[in-house]
Amino acid sequence: MSMAVVDAWGNLICFARMDGASALTARMAQNKAYTAVCFSNDTRNINQWFKGAGKDVVWYDDHRLTPIHGGNCVRSGNVVVGAIGTSGRHEDEDEALALVGKAAIEGDV
Repeated sequence: MSMAVVDAWGNLICFARMDGASALTARMAQNKAYTAVCFSNDTRNINQWFKGAGKDVVWYDDHRLTPIHGGNCVRSGNVVVGAIGTSGRHEDEDEALALVGKAAIEGDV
């Protein structure tokens, strides 16, 4: 399991991983957070938008974008100040863990 926090521009500001977490989970956690902040939306919603619009993430020509659940925006009021991404479990479990982290961070913002 890996967890990443990015600022409002998608730059990594905090990262943690459990012992034994693969390099892929590290990259995916960062990319999920990056995607959420780029779209100012949670990756679950981005995934639904792509499906509804008939588009694919490659349309944006940014290898870091991913519509996989587990990336959630962190807000201060209505302003996106960053995002959190998690990876290492099923995408629904990743999202649930990201929401826990988001709640903890937003309590401190």
